[in-house]
Amino acid sequence: MSYTSDRTGAEIDTTLDNADSHIANTSNPHAVAPHQLTASLETLVEESGVNVLDFDTAFHKTITLTGAALFTTLNRAAGKSLQLRIVGDDTSGVVLTFPAGWVFMNSGGRPTAMTFPSEALLSLTCYGVDDADIRAVYLEES
Repeated sequence: MSYTSDRTGAEIDTTLDNADSHIANTSNPHAVAPHQLTASLETLVEESGVNVLDFDTAFHKTITLTGAALFTTLNRAAGKSLQLRIVGDDTSGVVLTFPAGWVFMNSGGRPTAMTFPSEALLSLTCYGVDDADIRAVYLEES
């Protein structure tokens, strides 16, 4: 099915913005309009201890790791997802720790370490509000 319109991109964006205003989560001032999610990008700063992945901020995130990494999430809810690009520095490797409830769908299962230097992608999808409701896929550069 295809659709042709004589409307300009700006007119379409205005229409989408108007539609978003009717469905926006007004209790969250950081909410991103649904049609803008794929354009959002956030660079996370590595924290000593816990690295928090917030489902209410940018859809695409990047973090550079230089040491052991413990991950957790914030603002989980059904229908939310995020993509994390993990960049490793040039050290020998790092231990990765993820919440026990996450279900890893990739063939390698739950990763426990990342070989440096390399990059990895972590995809998270929520099917509820608990860690056990998260499905994860982890792929590391070979």
